[in-house]
Amino acid sequence: MYPAVGHPSYKSDGASGLKVKMQARSLATSSFAARLFIFLLYVLGATATSEHGQQHHPRQWGGGRGGGASGRGGASNVGQNGGGGFRPQFGGPYRPTWFGQLQKRFDDVAIDGDKGIHTVDFLDAAQSLPAFFNLLSAVGFYPARNDNNANIQKVRNRYNNAPGDSRTLQSLVRNEKSDGVAYSGSAAEALLWLTRTLEFTAQSLRKDLNDNKNIAPDDPNPKKPLSEAFQKTYPGTLQKYHNSYQKSLFSAAWTFVPKRQDFYRRLAADQTSEAALEDAEKWVTALEKVVTLLKDFMNSHDSRW
Repeated sequence: MYPAVGHPSYKSDGASGLKVKMQARSLATSSFAARLFIFLLYVLGATATSEHGQQHHPRQWGGGRGGGASGRGGASNVGQNGGGGFRPQFGGPYRPTWFGQLQKRFDDVAIDGDKGIHTVDFLDAAQSLPAFFNLLSAVGFYPARNDNNANIQKVRNRYNNAPGDSRTLQSLVRNEKSDGVAYSGSAAEALLWLTRTLEFTAQSLRKDLNDNKNIAPDDPNPKKPLSEAFQKTYPGTLQKYHNSYQKSLFSAAWTFVPKRQDFYRRLAADQTSEAALEDAEKWVTALEKVVTLLKDFMNSHDSRW
C-alpha cells in the first residue's frame, strides 16, 4: 500500500517520488471506480428485482413491525432470494434475533458418524450467507451475495438431479466426479467457493468477537471497528484465490461496512443487542465446525479432479 499524497509519510524525491505519487493516485482512482461499480450493480439489480415484486430491505425480511410482506405473524418466503428463510412466528409478542429467524442454522445441520454433511440441511443453512452479506451491506457486498446465491444454486441443482447419490456433500462431490462432469462450473467447484466464503465469514466474525471481548455490542466506541475484522481476515482467506478485479471489489466493500453498534442492532431485530451477540457466538461456533469438516474434505483426494 502506498501512502496517499499529502500523508505525513509521503515524501517526494524526484523520479521515485513521482512514481509513488502516480501509484497513489491510481490506487485512489481504482478504489473509487470499484465503489461506483458496486453501487451501479446494486441499483441495476435492485431495479430488476423490484420489477418482479420482490423486496430486499433487511428490516422487511420477517415482515417487520406492523406489516411488511408477511406481517408480524406470517412466514417469509424470501429464503431462495438471499433472505435466508425464516422460522414462522404465529402471533405472540416474542420476536427472535436475526439468527433465530433463519429457516435453518448451522447447528441444525445433520452430520453423520463418518463426518458426512447432509446436503439439504447445509444448503438451507448456507442460504443465510447471502442474507448475512445483505445485512452487512446490501450495496457493498452485492456482488458477493450474488456469487454465493449462484454457488448455492449449483450445488442444489446437482442434488435435485441426483438426490440418491447426493445425500451428503461428500457423496455429491464423489458421484459428480465419477460421472465425468467437467470441474469448471461443477457443483464441486461451487462448494469449494462456498467453503472459502464461509471460512472468511466465520473468521471475520470470530475476530470481531475476540477483538471486542467484554465490549457491549451497542458501545459506540469499540476497541476495534467492525470493518477491520473483515478487512484483516480477507488476506488470509479469500484474497489468496481472488483475481485483481475481485480484490478491487472487496477493497471497496470495506467502506460500506457499518459501525459495529449499528450492525448488531440489525442482527438484534426486535431483541437487544446483547441477545444478538449471544446468538452470533453460537452461530459462529457452529459455522466453524462445518467449515473445518468441509476444508478437510475439499483438501482430500476425493474432491480433486
